[in-house]
Amino acid sequence: MLKLTLWMLLAPGLALGAEDPEPSQEERDEGDEEGDVVVVTATRDSRSALDVAPATGVVDARQLREGLARSVSEALAEVPGVEARNEGGVYYWNPVLRGLSGRRVVMLLEGERIPGNKPMGITGFWLDTLAVRQIEVVRGPSSVLYGTDALGGVVNVRLRDPFEERGLHSRLSARAGSNNGEASLGGGVRWASERLALSLSGRVREAEDYRDGDGEVVLNSYYGDHNLAGSAALRLGHHVLTLRHHAVDVQDVGKARTAEDAALHRLVHLPEDRVGRWSASWAWQGSRGQEAHASLYRQRSFRQNIADIHTSDMSALVTRTEKEADIHGLGGTGWALLPLHRRDELTVGL
Repeated sequence: MLKLTLWMLLAPGLALGAEDPEPSQEERDEGDEEGDVVVVTATRDSRSALDVAPATGVVDARQLREGLARSVSEALAEVPGVEARNEGGVYYWNPVLRGLSGRRVVMLLEGERIPGNKPMGITGFWLDTLAVRQIEVVRGPSSVLYGTDALGGVVNVRLRDPFEERGLHSRLSARAGSNNGEASLGGGVRWASERLALSLSGRVREAEDYRDGDGEVVLNSYYGDHNLAGSAALRLGHHVLTLRHHAVDVQDVGKARTAEDAALHRLVHLPEDRVGRWSASWAWQGSRGQEAHASLYRQRSFRQNIADIHTSDMSALVTRTEKEADIHGLGGTGWALLPLHRRDELTVGL
């Protein structure tokens, strides 16, 4: 099969394929068990995972529910060949692909970049895993499609299709942990008709310092956040317009004390960590296999980081270092797929 792909890297975020009509949750789970998993990240169009040449891994909705992962990066530990490195608690998980992490791994939300830099990381901790349809991972260099910083690979989080189920649906989830007194409560409501789909979800969670395998308290490993997400989608014939918003407010999160922190008598915590993201997308699917997609996003991430150095008995403060990271991200993507002859196709994007 001849496949010609032309890409112009003109925006910080790049699009993936338009989503195909979704089967029910039960049908998707059955398909996953049979190996019939459709991915878009490796080639930018929808294909079976068995037909994709690059090393691709998938964490589906069923695995997310059963694994009870607290963040997207923690869930990646289920993907063969991917290491989820924990550098200080639930908010410090970072995926390692082919030995590379941090700014060498690109993280996407529905094909759009999640802006980040070294002090911010790419953990995607603010995404509610219960709202995720699947997480796709491409291991290895992907710079041609996703820019020069995708040397380690790409992580793409795909959310549920707003039209996957008609009518009114709701969910309520609760989680508790005895080790650190973790308590989490979340819920959501979705409604969809033939042409309109609306959804709203939220989550609140708190946790104290946890104990390690020896029963010792790991100082500064507490955390807590408030998460709110909403979306609206309109279907007009072969066109689908979608508007999404995510807002997260994190208050006073600690970085679990490591051996290096203990040697330096250091405690690190984040007094404030906020994320706000808006996105709008348009997708079209023609009657002859043509597809087109365009999207815009705006995201602001603000983080305060405080590192305190204490005396050896931790009774007095010696020095304090304060840092702030305020990141504004604005990007847009677009692509079109045009069938040529039989199995040949042309993909053009920017």
